[in-house]
Formats: sequence, C-alpha cells, structure tokens
Amino acid sequence: MSGELLGPRYGTISVCLFLLLAFIGMPILSGGNGGMAVFIGPTGGYLIAWLFTPLLIGLLINRFQIYNKSWIFELLILLLAGVIFIDLMGAIWLSYQSHITLIAALISNLAFIPGDLIKSALAVIIVRRIRKAMHLSLF
Repeated sequence: MSGELLGPRYGTISVCLFLLLAFIGMPILSGGNGGMAVFIGPTGGYLIAWLFTPLLIGLLINRFQIYNKSWIFELLILLLAGVIFIDLMGAIWLSYQSHITLIAALISNLAFIPGDLIKSALAVIIVRRIRKAMHLSLF
C-alpha cells in the first residue's frame, strides 16, 4: 500500500524507516520480533525485499497509469512486484541461509499464496477508495 499511495520515493522511505526501527530492536515484526538477528536469519531475505517492493510497485503504477484503468491491472502489479518478487527474494535467502534447495524454499512459499492473494485484493480495494476520497476532498 505504501508504494501505491505514497509513490516510489516516499513509499520506499516509509518502509526503510519501518525496517530501521525493526533493525535497532523495536519489536514491530510478527511475533514481537526485532533486532539485527532477524535480518540475517531465515526470513531476512523477505525483509530486504520489502524495501524494494514500494519502489517497484510505485514505478509500475506510474509507468502504466493504473489510476484510470481497471482494478485488475493494479492487482496484477501488486502480485508481480509484490508477492512474486518478495517470495522469490525471500526464497533465495532462505535457501542460502538454511542450506536447502531453492525449489524447496519456493515450495515452502506456496502456503502463503492464498493469504497474499487476499491481502493484495484488499489493498487494491482500500487504496482505490482512499484515492477516490482524496480526489473528491481536494476539489
């Protein structure tokens, strides 16, 4: 949502600040985790991929002028630049860090795909409503 609402620059900065807070030990990640160890652990690749996701999403949405198109195009960008990118980068790090094959790491991501699809669809719905409300309130 940060890449969609804030754009590539500010969306990336906001996620960078969030990850910086997690890095210095704030317990803001799932399970109340935080600290440097999380970034070098098995899930570190997913966290690093989060940093680049708003950039990719924001650039693609701006490039293809998604604002005036069907919500399905925006959902496809979220799935490609969000879900697939994060899962691929996370699986590469997981494979390296845990000494498992890349295929095994990718297969382990399959359990999260249904939830990612639901969250992506909800993000598109929410962001489109926010954009519409902001546009109406500005004029």
